[in-house]
Amino acid sequence: MEGIIKELQFNKKVLIESEGKVYESKGGFPGETVLFKNKRRKKANILEIVKSPYVKNTSCDVVDRCGGCRFREIPYEDELKIKNNEMKRLFSPLEKRDGTEILEIHSPEKVLRYRNKMEYSFGNEEKDGPLKLGLHEKSMFYNIVEGADCLIVPKDMDTIRSEVKDFFLKCGETFYHKMTKDGFLRHLIVRHSVFYDEYMVNLVTTSVHPLDEEFKEFLLLLNDKLEGKITTIYHTINDSLSDAVVPEKLILLYGAGFLRERLFDLDFNVGPFSFFQTNSTAAEELYSYVKDHLKKTGVLWDLYAGSAVIGQVLSDMASEVISVEINPENVKDGEDTIEKNGIKNVKMVLADCKEFVKTTETKADTIIIDPPRAGIHKDVLQAIDESRVNQVIYVSCNPVTLKNDLMEMKNYKVLSVKGFNNFAGTLNIESVAILEKR
Repeated sequence: MEGIIKELQFNKKVLIESEGKVYESKGGFPGETVLFKNKRRKKANILEIVKSPYVKNTSCDVVDRCGGCRFREIPYEDELKIKNNEMKRLFSPLEKRDGTEILEIHSPEKVLRYRNKMEYSFGNEEKDGPLKLGLHEKSMFYNIVEGADCLIVPKDMDTIRSEVKDFFLKCGETFYHKMTKDGFLRHLIVRHSVFYDEYMVNLVTTSVHPLDEEFKEFLLLLNDKLEGKITTIYHTINDSLSDAVVPEKLILLYGAGFLRERLFDLDFNVGPFSFFQTNSTAAEELYSYVKDHLKKTGVLWDLYAGSAVIGQVLSDMASEVISVEINPENVKDGEDTIEKNGIKNVKMVLADCKEFVKTTETKADTIIIDPPRAGIHKDVLQAIDESRVNQVIYVSCNPVTLKNDLMEMKNYKVLSVKGFNNFAGTLNIESVAILEKR
């Protein structure tokens, strides 16, 4: 069947209109005429792009296959237009309920070579093919594709990926096969400190055999080829069946064990599994917006705090900041940097936010929330809604769960929602909602 894509949603689905009916699929962009196959229940597979209003990008040799940055296929101004349209559509119920202002998406200073963290997978491009180290192919569970020059990462990061792949190719090392459950190599995680231009390399393998000491020496010699410097090296052992990185055993092979990053004249420790904004430069722009809209306050709850980056940035806006985080590694990083930065009024609390809001005796005057993609637990959401604090600011990396959570908050008026295109080239954006007590 032939149809026209009418809408691209943040849940990565497109809606195709054909002969008065609407079908749901993956791939393509609004305005494109497509040939598709109707599977069942109005679910469709796109077979071919028949006609497109976009000038397709050819600067990446795997842009049509790589699952990393979907929007890299089309011009950046079209990406912003599509995302702005989706924000307006998604948050229109709030606009009707509260008169919420849906603001234009902010385009950050860096939209190329901005990622400070990449998680690469070992595998092959086709069955029995040579070892590859890259990203999963679109809609493929097994195939791994490598680009010659990935435009969303620093050149050094791409050099590290390529050299590590070549190192293990020469060794004849095997990758972990998801079907047979054997093999050694699983993932390579590379983190970058933008301010200090330092790199952390974390190799994830099974426990089939020990990691040769030669790998560490190879990485340190690799510094001669980099503009920056590898300063920390980890080996993570993961024998779980899941394709996710499960750090069953973490071994520090070299360095201090963390990267230093700097925002707003404050230093932060970033560990191998610490949460930190993926685009460091854009993080400053995002936090500046939050700070500009935060009213001076007494006690500030910083929920889902990570390593208290937001809490520390906003510390001069409150008499006391309580940063609540469930991950012990993040809490340790936060406590270390709070002391290092000489901040006296920020306290980290190791706790589940759900338990904290139920049991704490220290009531908030203002609440900042920055939850994971799944959004806020219903008990936390209810407690916040019933808290009746004067102001709530909700930072989210998932507009869909943000909208759903905001619709559940009956005691607050959503004044505005603004997107931040901190993950340019991908379907994801950051969003900030400003709420006030009704």
